Amino acid sequence: MGVCHLGWSTPIRENAQAFVDNLAELRAKEILFIHADDYAMLTEVVKGYGIEVPFRPISIIEYLRDYLKENQSSITRLNKRIAYQRNCADRCAPVDDSILGELFELIGVERVNRKHDREGGLCCGALFVKSKAKQVSKIQDMNLNDAKDHGAEAMVFLCPVCLYALGKGTEERGMAPIFITDICKMALGEKPFPS
Repeated sequence: MGVCHLGWSTPIRENAQAFVDNLAELRAKEILFIHADDYAMLTEVVKGYGIEVPFRPISIIEYLRDYLKENQSSITRLNKRIAYQRNCADRCAPVDDSILGELFELIGVERVNRKHDREGGLCCGALFVKSKAKQVSKIQDMNLNDAKDHGAEAMVFLCPVCLYALGKGTEERGMAPIFITDICKMALGEKPFPS
């Protein structure tokens, strides 16, 4: 679904039914999606095409929250302040922010209150970095400086493209770039928090 970020929806529309049909062949009642674009496609985009989804799509955030709830005795609260990078697909099918809040509460991280978050979130710029490098750099600086200025020790990402685009700048500002599944692993003692 990445082409939709560039305004090219034709391939998505033409292949949406086949995408749903192929997944339906799994005969699963629920399917977990780590990729936010796929989750958005199956929860919102296909509605516009009149396509029914015969299974329940589950976002990785909901899955992680539920897993952590069931394994609370294994969690060591991280006691860190983080910024969250809202990904582009979240604008198509927003994951309930309260679910993300519950996940962060369970692992003991505080999502700093900053200007460029939630509805004011900024794109990472990855898809436009070659054609609009100067503008992208300015927006990335605004986003990362906002996180740092509000006391974030880490920037948490759901999208690997956002992590790639903003990871170096995050580190340059003294914050740790962390994928959402990894911060959960840290709370479960499977990985150390970056120092």
